Amino acid sequence: MRQSVRRLGGQALGISSLLAVFLTVQPSNRLTAQTPDTTSARTPSAPAPKLIKPVSALWRSLLIPGWGQACTGRNFTGAAFVVGERGTTLLRQGSAWMSQAPITTRFLRHVFGLDPAHVYAVGDSGTAIAWNGAEWRDMGLSSNALIRGVWGTAPDDLFAVGSGGAIFRFDGVRWYSMQSPTQRELRAVWGFGPTEVYAAGEEGVILRFNGSTWSQLTTNNRSLILSLEPTTGGKLTAVGARATIIEGER
Repeated sequence: MRQSVRRLGGQALGISSLLAVFLTVQPSNRLTAQTPDTTSARTPSAPAPKLIKPVSALWRSLLIPGWGQACTGRNFTGAAFVVGERGTTLLRQGSAWMSQAPITTRFLRHVFGLDPAHVYAVGDSGTAIAWNGAEWRDMGLSSNALIRGVWGTAPDDLFAVGSGGAIFRFDGVRWYSMQSPTQRELRAVWGFGPTEVYAAGEEGVILRFNGSTWSQLTTNNRSLILSLEPTTGGKLTAVGARATIIEGER
């Protein structure tokens, strides 16, 4: 992946700030304080959803339909997710956001989905959980690493990255550790298929997986990279601290 680096003027935005900006400029996706509607009748077989009220929790990662799922060849429509501190998970179906019973109290750092029945969230102390369309379940990632990012092409082929350069892969049954060429913290992972996956993080480190091994790419950027996202034309864009934008060319 060739790369060009651009720096934009002004103060760089953190992940939580970017989320706040997005929710402000996208009214249809805004998280608003909602209370249950008691004026309309409900059938006994359809219990009222638990609509969210103001929550004193930091929401860390947002997943909405259409964000990056095209490269997986899957259709992600009809649902949106937010995850954050204390195991917070929120689900939006239609126009209502609903809180879900947490299965962990650990900070959830990132959420990624293949489709509404295959959504994955990762976080502190090796936390990895999966949404099957009805409930969250623990995925049994045995690690104390802080997991910062998760991405994959199929339910039996997922990648997760985190502190100390940790890289894990899920084969549908278990997570296993992969050999990493760095000890720097990895903040994000994304790819175009099982033989072209990228990870990035502290001090501008960018790694590439070719289907068999991870290697470190040469870059003149030393700023923290916080996010990797695909853009039009089959390119990958990295954004991070000090208003850094790295546009890769395959």
